[in-house]
Amino acid sequence: MKTILRSSLLLLCSTALCLSAFALDQAELSESTPVITPAPSETMDRMKDATFEQRDEFALMVKNVGAQSDTAVAELNTGYAEMLASPARRAAMDALKKAAANFKEKAAALDNVSADTWETVKSNIVTASGNLESALAKARTLKA
Repeated sequence: MKTILRSSLLLLCSTALCLSAFALDQAELSESTPVITPAPSETMDRMKDATFEQRDEFALMVKNVGAQSDTAVAELNTGYAEMLASPARRAAMDALKKAAANFKEKAAALDNVSADTWETVKSNIVTASGNLESALAKARTLKA
């Protein structure tokens, strides 16, 4: 009986020691890891200032933003397991999926844009792009 008690106590102490060491490592990591906030992109400013006559250049910028976000989303999905993710990370990844889908939907409106609808379509795309950038930033911070 004493052997079982000693073994249990030894196992409990070693588990507590390991957990406290892990918690200290995580605290040091979170304190030493800088929080990277994305700077306002030059592309976003150019998108906001685009005119109807510049729609071809605007469409190219939208395609580039879409391609870059697809790459970033694929990178974030690498190793992501929804069942093992924290609720905050799961929510961030869901928000990212919705933001990416919304951006693609708004970007598709460029195919039928006219001078009359230009400002609305451009505004929707710029807003969707900003939402996508924010969702990417949030998902990146919760990846670690």
